[in-house]
Amino acid sequence: MVTHEDTGPEMMVHLVFNQPVRARTIVINVGKGLQAPRLSRVWTNRPNAISFDQLDLIKPDQEWELDVQLDTAAEYPTRVSRFQSVSSLSFEFRDPSAGQRSRIYFLGVLGDVKQLKRDPSSQLTVGAENSADATLDSIPEQSGGNQTTIR
Repeated sequence: MVTHEDTGPEMMVHLVFNQPVRARTIVINVGKGLQAPRLSRVWTNRPNAISFDQLDLIKPDQEWELDVQLDTAAEYPTRVSRFQSVSSLSFEFRDPSAGQRSRIYFLGVLGDVKQLKRDPSSQLTVGAENSADATLDSIPEQSGGNQTTIR
């Protein structure tokens, strides 16, 4: 990802997940050089991407100083309490050392999908296989004898 010279050095990236995830680590490769951003800030569970006007008004959930001396991706651990059930992540990258461009080679999230405890459709299912043997309010069902109503 690269910013254009006429847009400025700041970059925003908004990731949306189709299921809640537990994000344990953010992996970022900014590479070496003058176009590598020095700072990354992230906001969780924002329904829409944060605009540049809102950056200083909304406190980020976490921020990191990026390691610009590495040629490979670096792992940045997240705060466990803030990244337990994440539906979206909004990143801001800023402060390249010089110029009007920022460059990011890789952005990834390590974690796992939060599995639902129960299938949502199962709450509407009533198990009736053994209902004849079940008791109703701790009272066993009484049968009416062996009489038939039709002769």
